[in-house]
Amino acid sequence: MKHLFLLFICLILCSQELFASFEGRRQDAASLAMGGSCSTLHESPFTALCNPAAPAMLTNDAAGIAYGFPFGQSGLSTIQGALVLSSISFDEHASAAIAYERFGNGDYRESTALFSYARALSSWLYAGIGASYMQRNIPGYIRDSAAGVHAGIAVSAGKAAFDLAVANVNTPSIGEYGEIIAARTTAGASYRPVEHLLLSARIDHRQHQNIAWRCGGEAAILNSLLLRAGVTGNPSTVSAGAGVKFSKVSADIAVTRHPDFNETATALSVKIEW
Repeated sequence: MKHLFLLFICLILCSQELFASFEGRRQDAASLAMGGSCSTLHESPFTALCNPAAPAMLTNDAAGIAYGFPFGQSGLSTIQGALVLSSISFDEHASAAIAYERFGNGDYRESTALFSYARALSSWLYAGIGASYMQRNIPGYIRDSAAGVHAGIAVSAGKAAFDLAVANVNTPSIGEYGEIIAARTTAGASYRPVEHLLLSARIDHRQHQNIAWRCGGEAAILNSLLLRAGVTGNPSTVSAGAGVKFSKVSADIAVTRHPDFNETATALSVKIEW
């Protein structure tokens, strides 16, 4: 067990340089409404896209699909799907997740297929690794692909949770000219001061870019109704949204406003657990 944990730590600390595309987009409406802060305290399959260790924190199997409408007339929409198995037959302390993301329009498209494996190393410590196949397509011109490696850890501390992840640790290259897909480091913290209130914050960093920060909150107004709001820096946006939950099914909507562009984007997502 100790050796497995050291492997995860080494993968996180050995990330190198960065550059091109395939940014981490959070189109799960629950997360997006909270500024994209992606709380690991959320019982959401989409947390697998934020940190490969996060699925180990889920108590139920879950699946979800999300669609992000683009800012203004750009036509660059995003669709994401995720499935998490909270335990697997050969290891009851481990979880597995698969996810898919497609971003772009008819003229330019990026797609990513992700598989991750996560394990509870103790009652409070979780670790995960993942691999992704990324493809970039400009119809009639180019069709390039690359493989990425991801690693993450998460800590559960009662009402609080903390996590650290690095996507594309191997900084893969793509295309004829060997463009580097940027490694991305994220760190997040969540806190639930009372049962019906969740606060979350996250920072993202890619080399040669300024740190982006995100924070938000969620309040349960009724047992089945949740209201959310969030802000981000770099770029500066404000967001809000709501969610409803009926038994094991939940639906969420988020609206994000970009003051610099004076444009609004919307995201919808549906999740089910069993």
